[in-house]
Amino acid sequence: MLPVVKHSIEELLAIPQAVELDDLSAMFALFYDRCHDLLSHSRVLNPTFAGSLDVGGADADFIVDDCLIDMKATISSQVRADFLYQLAGYLLLDYNDAYHITSVGIYMVRQGLLLKWDVSAFLQKLTGDDHASLEALRQAFQVLCQKVGRGW
Repeated sequence: MLPVVKHSIEELLAIPQAVELDDLSAMFALFYDRCHDLLSHSRVLNPTFAGSLDVGGADADFIVDDCLIDMKATISSQVRADFLYQLAGYLLLDYNDAYHITSVGIYMVRQGLLLKWDVSAFLQKLTGDDHASLEALRQAFQVLCQKVGRGW
């Protein structure tokens, strides 16, 4: 069951069905309607982090200014715990603070909702510790990831 190799742009453009294109178009229109101002900000697409290779090469969706944003295209508008853990993982993988992330967010693509948290509030909610230090959490996460990577 190998896909047939496409040799032209026309063949590639013939792959998606009209309903799929309509769905993508609707998601883009919603993003543009609700978040078009983000397009004029500085951004990094698919950023990788100092610790990305420690977990198999992880890359996030994007960073706008100093906000790390992960996109979710689920039908449900529910923000699941695993979404938050994934976002926290990306934040912690920036061991050397290369991106100077001060806030994190989840963009719910089908709902057009951008949910954002200040890093300190985000970490407090996840850890239950009002004094959770991003630097200390990154250091502990780095040690853990490297131990697991070496087979512990």
